[in-house]
Amino acid sequence: MQRHFDAVVIGAGIHGLCSAWALKRAGLSRVAVFERGSLRHDRGSSHGTSRITRSTYVDAAYVRLMQAAHHTAWPALSEDLNETLITPRAMCLFGPKHGPVERYHQAVMSAGAPVSRLDGDAARRRFPDFQFHEDTVVLDDPTAGVIAAERTISGLIKWLKDAGVQFFVETETTALKDLQSAVEVKTPNARFEADRCVVTAGAWTGRLLPVARTRLTPIRQTVGYFELLGTRGEKRAQDLPVWVYVGPEQNDVFYGLPAFGRPGIKIARHITTGHASDPDGNREVAPENIEDIRAFAERVFGRTVGKCVGSETCLYTNTATEDIIWDLHPGSDRIVIGAGFSGHGFKFGPLSGQILADLALHGTSDLPAFRKERERFRLTSDPTA
Repeated sequence: MQRHFDAVVIGAGIHGLCSAWALKRAGLSRVAVFERGSLRHDRGSSHGTSRITRSTYVDAAYVRLMQAAHHTAWPALSEDLNETLITPRAMCLFGPKHGPVERYHQAVMSAGAPVSRLDGDAARRRFPDFQFHEDTVVLDDPTAGVIAAERTISGLIKWLKDAGVQFFVETETTALKDLQSAVEVKTPNARFEADRCVVTAGAWTGRLLPVARTRLTPIRQTVGYFELLGTRGEKRAQDLPVWVYVGPEQNDVFYGLPAFGRPGIKIARHITTGHASDPDGNREVAPENIEDIRAFAERVFGRTVGKCVGSETCLYTNTATEDIIWDLHPGSDRIVIGAGFSGHGFKFGPLSGQILADLALHGTSDLPAFRKERERFRLTSDPTA
């Protein structure tokens, strides 16, 4: 068994797999991925058939990052995997005018994204399935789409195996230590060394790296899949836009996608604050959480929402500001951390992999959208500043 690698990646979710992809593209020959569960497991943050991609963000920094993701990173990954990974889809982000939706509009205008604000009549014509209230601000994002999440993960695993990446599955990393000449990677039954290490362990990051623990709060989410009623219910479920509702209160955020790869429209509440969840804890879906989602869905789509045809949970690993952590470990320039994606991570996947690979190989990244905001992505950044 090989014991020394050019690079080791901890965690085989979207960010770990994309980091390994970017490291191989950079020319490294000996790359390994360690995963505490099985490949494609459903206990973390990267499972499921679909995700939203979009440019509309509340902060211009993330709008610019998504422009880079859409223009370069996702096309590069799609070409390597020989797969269509994003299906373009209309999108609306909406909410009451006294809420944060105006800040989203200001951010996209500042970054030059082609997102437009619609008045009431125009919004209802553009998105006839939605029941917008009179005080609702609606943003139309033509850059949006549905990411084929399951195909992306499966395609990455195949590409990496074909490229010679070694996978250690059902293998928990228990400790990392900088030996000055290499990083020591310990598992319950073995010891390895790597010239550099990228940690993308999701909700388990704080356990492996205590230095990150206070910045990260894992919170379990509930996702429901619902029928749409009527003679066109099934077709309408497949044709719906992607959407995000941003309300005025904390955690008053919902999102939805059309039926994609499985029956039912996908709807969830987006929860970024609250008590921490045990990532190894109970994953049963609480009926009251499904009813909460249904109640909101009926506000948006009226009485055409039918029965719940499926549900699942996933984990967000949140930072207090919802800023992503892309940084070198403060005690070792051989260890790189990608964490705190706060429920937004999948759409950044290939861009995140490139940034983390750059940090591992060079200690920095020349990506303008990253370099411009470098300080906000540091592990040690002050969330109250």
